[in-house]
Amino acid sequence: MKQQTIQDIEEDIVEGRTQQARAQLNKVVIAKIPRNRRASLASLCRRVGLAEQALKILRPVVRSQNRQITPSSEESLQYAQSLSSIGGSEEAIRLLSGEKIQKEEPRALLYLAFAHFAQWKYCESLPFLEEFLRQTPPTSYFHHIGEVNLIAALVSVCDYERARAHLLPLIEKLDQAGHRILAGNCRELLGQVLFHMGKTSEAKASLEEALQLLGEHKYPDSLFVKKWQLIIGLREQPSDLNLQHKFSELRAKAMEISHWETLRDIDFNSSKLFSTPELFQHVYFGTPYASYRDYMERDLDLPLPKQFARQMQKAAKGEVIDLDEMIIGSQKPFKVNSLFHRMYHELSLDFYKPKRVATLFSKVYPGEYFDAESSTQKIKMLISRLRKVLGPYGLTVKEWGGTGYSLDATKPCGLLCRLDREAPKSSRSERHFDDFVRFFKGSEFSSQQVAKEFGVTQRTALRWLTEHVENGRLEKIGQKKGARYTVVDQQSSAELVAEGDKVA
Repeated sequence: MKQQTIQDIEEDIVEGRTQQARAQLNKVVIAKIPRNRRASLASLCRRVGLAEQALKILRPVVRSQNRQITPSSEESLQYAQSLSSIGGSEEAIRLLSGEKIQKEEPRALLYLAFAHFAQWKYCESLPFLEEFLRQTPPTSYFHHIGEVNLIAALVSVCDYERARAHLLPLIEKLDQAGHRILAGNCRELLGQVLFHMGKTSEAKASLEEALQLLGEHKYPDSLFVKKWQLIIGLREQPSDLNLQHKFSELRAKAMEISHWETLRDIDFNSSKLFSTPELFQHVYFGTPYASYRDYMERDLDLPLPKQFARQMQKAAKGEVIDLDEMIIGSQKPFKVNSLFHRMYHELSLDFYKPKRVATLFSKVYPGEYFDAESSTQKIKMLISRLRKVLGPYGLTVKEWGGTGYSLDATKPCGLLCRLDREAPKSSRSERHFDDFVRFFKGSEFSSQQVAKEFGVTQRTALRWLTEHVENGRLEKIGQKKGARYTVVDQQSSAELVAEGDKVA
């Protein structure tokens, strides 16, 4: 891969020839890319929506089993960004949390904040954004991006006074610099702030200015503006049929472009505007983010029930299934804490946003690093098997065009949901499986070596090894005291997924 080719692709992206850039990047033979070009190529891939290609380019460096290969801060940064963009926020946060990478690449602090945004942890993101701004030249474009996102985080945690104090001088700076999109984003945020501060007329004016700067059809930015314009309008005239129709159209647009958080927020505001407790409960029980539920509870007048029956098909109501109770009772559809249990639990948490493969992988296989090829295959095969388990209960798993998965139904039924459910637990051996790979891949090893390397008893080492053999991660050679073990290649282990996860 020549430097000139990289520059040509960069030019295609800047000038909007995205498809041409994607075609060029898809032709790249990953094995032939020299080390000094991998980070820049991965960045180009991520920018045109080829995040998995970016991960494949950088994984041999960032997740090398060779201890002599140490990734640079830029390589780790690009890898973490790509992970976060496909739902791997937890692993991205671990990569970006080191003192070395934050010192060498201040952008790590910004992307660390973005990874927390993806989990609705806006309060936790604030220190990273503040430190990023301290380390970035005030006149740089990246500094402006950091400021806008700091304000967005402040608005999300309802710190409206502080948000407004940042907004007014920033809008003036952005107007002078000619940054129309960022200036439009700021006016949309200012509209929210003014609305929550009771300054409705000023909020309307700010939102109208935002729409003029952003453009009527620039999604999702214009979607945010229109949402708040309609919320304000309906707050003033809740019986206006025209406004109600526009709000329904906006919901349909959010669904069309798969902007699930806007969809969630529209339903929440609809439940308040039109006093529909069942819709409020649907949003509340169908939201996995504690901070968003806390936000919902601020204006709550009535106590919430301890459980909620989610209707899986809106056309008709059917039998209510308490799958959680079955798991711990006598009718076990699958074992407690099994791979099936973890997958079902994660899919059941969110009624709106489909779960990305990287998100599912981090929950089902805690302690393992995501691999764009083998991890995706493992999740797909586990979901295929889970569909067979859920079938008799009228449930299935729906795939959303390759972008994610969600629970669905094959017949009218209700699914009983509780907020106090405990997440399936992972064992210590799973949390440290990647250490097994790093220490022992490519060689045979014994339980005595595992006990010594990890500082555990012989009995614990044997239990860990047995668990990994059952899950298809290790292969056992020999019997009893002479038994040896090897790490199974992750691509072939995908074919063995869930073999130890039999249906009871």
